[in-house]
Amino acid sequence: MVLFYTKNKSVHIYEDKKNKILTAKASMEDFFFKGEVELDVKISGMEILRISGKIERSISKSCDIFLKKLEDIIGIRISSGLTKKIMKLANGIEGCNYLASLVLECCEGCILALTVKPLERAVPEIKKMKNLTPKMLVNFMPNMKNSCLAFKVD
Repeated sequence: MVLFYTKNKSVHIYEDKKNKILTAKASMEDFFFKGEVELDVKISGMEILRISGKIERSISKSCDIFLKKLEDIIGIRISSGLTKKIMKLANGIEGCNYLASLVLECCEGCILALTVKPLERAVPEIKKMKNLTPKMLVNFMPNMKNSCLAFKVD
């Protein structure tokens, strides 16, 4: 008997420069689940403006229940405490870790999309610096300011 398991997950980020909005779409498929989440984030405040989800296959009815609760995520900012808020919504009988994971993947994708450009500009300067600290990186990537303890600015 041969046992196997495959999981495919993808995240795509699109930027609407005119309206200053990021659209993130995450999808996942494995033996038990196939679904996707799409959300819009306002770049200036990292606030979730719109969210939708779709489930094509799930072994858990709780995913269908959580799908209806996705709208509760609208208005949440991508900032500290996000994972806790999403997991709280996805907890218990009304929860679905698959969809929660996709929401968090979208949010992480938005953060990474906004980090790439400043980092590309900063890398040549960073390479010249000696004894680099996380707090020094904030000068090159202001979107990281206060994003976690390492980048906390007093």
